[in-house]
Amino acid sequence: MSKKDYKFNIEQKLNDLPFEERQKALKQIPEQLGISDYTFYMWRRIKKSDRSDIPSLKLTSIADFFQCTIHELINIEIPTISMHSAIQSRSKIKSKYKMSTL
Repeated sequence: MSKKDYKFNIEQKLNDLPFEERQKALKQIPEQLGISDYTFYMWRRIKKSDRSDIPSLKLTSIADFFQCTIHELINIEIPTISMHSAIQSRSKIKSKYKMSTL
């Protein structure tokens, strides 16, 4: 499977390491996260189309390990939200249903 198909760039980050460091990382990361080697293996292979995800605190720790941002680990488009659009949506709902408060 191509690395483009994975939701996270963890495998790519591991492959960028020299062989001996990669082998150490494969043991250290799950150990430090308190997860099994198998769980870490499965996280590295989550497909973009999968509903599975890595818990945010664990993903933060993985980013720290690789000295990168969480955004650098995520290989999918992240939806953006804004306060402005939320306020506009509330206003539209209010006027559509002739409500004074929402």
